[in-house]
Formats: sequence, C-alpha cells, structure tokens
Amino acid sequence: MQSKYDMLRKKRLQERIALLERYREHLYLEIRKEHNVIEEGNRSQEQIKKYDVLVMQFKKVQFKIGSFKRALSQLDSEHHDLAHAQAGRNSKVAGVVLSILFIALGMLFTQPGFVEITGFATSAQVSAVSNVTITQNVAIQANNLSVIQFGNLVPGTDGNNATTNYNATDNSSAYIEMGPNTSVDVDLCINATLLVSGVNNISRDNYTFTNGSTQDPPNYTDAISLNETFYKYAEAISRSNRSYHRFWLDIPPQQAAGTYNNTVTFKAVATTLSC
Repeated sequence: MQSKYDMLRKKRLQERIALLERYREHLYLEIRKEHNVIEEGNRSQEQIKKYDVLVMQFKKVQFKIGSFKRALSQLDSEHHDLAHAQAGRNSKVAGVVLSILFIALGMLFTQPGFVEITGFATSAQVSAVSNVTITQNVAIQANNLSVIQFGNLVPGTDGNNATTNYNATDNSSAYIEMGPNTSVDVDLCINATLLVSGVNNISRDNYTFTNGSTQDPPNYTDAISLNETFYKYAEAISRSNRSYHRFWLDIPPQQAAGTYNNTVTFKAVATTLSC
C-alpha cells in the first residue's frame, strides 16, 4: 500500500501530465494554423519568428511531459520494490520544501505527424525558453508546546488547566506561529494518542482544547476533544500570524494513580489540502 505522501505525489504528477497534454494539443493546433499562413505566402520574419516560438514551446512541453511520466513510472517502480522488500512501510513528510527550477531548453524533437518548416527562413536563429516552477512552502514554529503540563491532579476533577493556559496577564503562552517563509495560507490539524500509565489510560474525551487568533482564546466551556485521527481546527492562517491554545484535562472518579503521558501532534497544511 502506498503512503499518503506517495499517493499525493502520484496524483499531482498525473494532474500535471493531463494539463500539459491539453496544452500540447493546443500548441499543435496553433502550429498547424501558423504553418498554413506561411504556406499561403506570408513568409515575413515576424510570421516565421511566431512559428519558431510555438515550435520551441511545443518541444518544451513535450520534454516536460516525458519527464513527469518518467517520474511517475519511477514512483510506481519504487512502490513495487518497496512492497516486496518491506510491506507496510509508511513514509512521513515533516514539511514542504520550496524548490525553484529554472530550465533552459534547446532540444530537438520529432513528433509523428508534426509539421516541419523548410525553405521559408530568411535567417537562422536559436531560441531558448526559460521556465520556473514555484512549489508551496509551509513552515511553523511552536512556543510552549513541546510539553503540555497539567501537574498533580486528583480523581473526580474537571477542567484542570495546563500550565500554559493563563500567564501573569491571564493570557495563553502556547501558540503556533506561521513562519515568515510560508508562501500560502495555512490550516492547522491536530491529533492525539491516549494518555497512558502502564495498563491504565484516560480517554481522549477528557482531554480538550480551544484555540484562537488572540492571546486570550476561548475558555473551558467552549473546548473540544482531541481525536485519534487528524482533523482541521484552524483555517486560512496567513504568514507570520499565530494560533493560541489552551488545554484542559478531566480526571474521572476512581482513576488509577500514575504518571500519564501521550503525544499531541500538530500539523500545518496549505489551505487547499487535507490533513
């Protein structure tokens, strides 16, 4: 089974290939049209240059389609090899990397049925096409969220505050900030494992939180429970803005004594993507 990241990569490659193939078809029709104009007698330098530019664009698009198809084939091959070598292995991605790729193309290409121009040029020239692809970048940094402390609690108590809920000015000191290099609006996702001490645990329903864009997010009465699976809880946060958090823990009556630990995971994704 492919990881979610690999499936997303595959989907994006397929979408790019489909988009480029539609553009290639459009260019091919434009080339045929301009070739007919030249055949009809318009052999001006401007017309020939227009034709040459279309041809270069066509070659560039064809090259990119081939590159993406090879990448797609390699991804399928890697998945096949991985499935035989180690079934069930998952891949996780910690962040999204910004990459800027500049491509200068001057390649020859022969397309079946492609119309070539011969005998019309009054001069010789070589054209270079520049291309840039900018991918999305998401970066976050957390404050007072490496450890969420509740201290020593007793059974049968509700709404116990995390130590970061209220500082000296009654504001929260736990927040996630969108990094200055983030290039898109960001949604935040969260999940949590069970609080466990030996064979005992505390249900996730007893672990709740709120969040807000100010230092004074909502209080306990508005808190929602943590889940096992990721879900979005804050949306469309812009670069350099923050999401503040408060956490509460209810201790059921007769809860066994012990030191309970779990893992709460925060995840940032571009607004257009799911968790």
